[in-house]
Amino acid sequence: NAIEPQPDHIFILGDVLHDAYHSTDLDWYQTENNAFKVAADLLDDLHAPVHILWGNHDYEVDCNLGPNHHDRELSHQLFETFFQMPTHGVVEAGSWKFIMLNSQLGPTWDPNSEKCDTELGSYGEEQLTWLDNLLSDDRPAIVMTHHHMLTSTAEAENDGGNPDLATVLARHDNVAFHIAGHLHRWYDIESSPLTPVRHIILGATRYDDDNFWVAEFDTNGDYRILDYEKPQWNTTCADTWLYYGIPELTANTVENGDCSF
Repeated sequence: NAIEPQPDHIFILGDVLHDAYHSTDLDWYQTENNAFKVAADLLDDLHAPVHILWGNHDYEVDCNLGPNHHDRELSHQLFETFFQMPTHGVVEAGSWKFIMLNSQLGPTWDPNSEKCDTELGSYGEEQLTWLDNLLSDDRPAIVMTHHHMLTSTAEAENDGGNPDLATVLARHDNVAFHIAGHLHRWYDIESSPLTPVRHIILGATRYDDDNFWVAEFDTNGDYRILDYEKPQWNTTCADTWLYYGIPELTANTVENGDCSF
C-alpha cells in the first residue's frame, strides 16, 4: 500500500496458507475462526486488486487417503468462498495476458492416480490444453505457477498433444517469462529444454518481506522489472528499496530476513 504510484495488479505465487485444514466440512470454516478467514481479511487491506495462485500448502492432499486427507474439491470450495479465486485463470491488462496456472491439478495431486506424488507439481491435460489455446493468439504473456520447473513433472505427465508444461511453453515465443515460487530463493534461469522460456523463481515473503518485484508492461510487448537488482541471488533475501516514484535502493538498512543458503 505504500508503493507510489499504486500497482494496477498484485500477484501472489501461492502458499497463502500453511497447515490450515482442521475439518472436512465446508460449514465449519464458515462458522469458526480459521486461517482462511484470517488470510482473506489481511489481503482485503491491500488497495490494488489481488490475484492468488494456488500453492502446495493451500491443499492438504494425501496420496494414501490417510486421516489428514482433504479432497481437492474442498480446497477449491474454500478458495472460492474466501478469496473468490478460480483454480486457474488469466488477467488481461493492456496488450498482455497474465496467466495463473495451478500446479496441483495434475496426476501428482490425484490420490486415485498411480502417479500421485505431492512432492511434484503437475497440471493435467485439460489445463494444459486451455493454456495452449490461450497462448495461440500471439499476444505477449507472462506464465505464473507456484511450483517451479525443477519440482514439476518434467515430461509426459499426460497422454495426448499437451503432455507437459515444457512442451506447451516451447511452442509459444510470445511468453516473455515463466515466474514461480515454492523454492523460497531467488533464481533467474536461462532457457533450456526443461525451461524453454526464461524461468524466474522469487524468494518468499515468509523469509523476507522485501521479497517482491515491481514491473512495468508496455502495450508494444516490452517490459521492465524496475527493481531487478533487489534480490540477493540464490538466497531467501532481497535488499530494501523505496517505492516513491522511481524505485531505489535504501541506504544503511538492517535486513530482517533469514538469509540462510
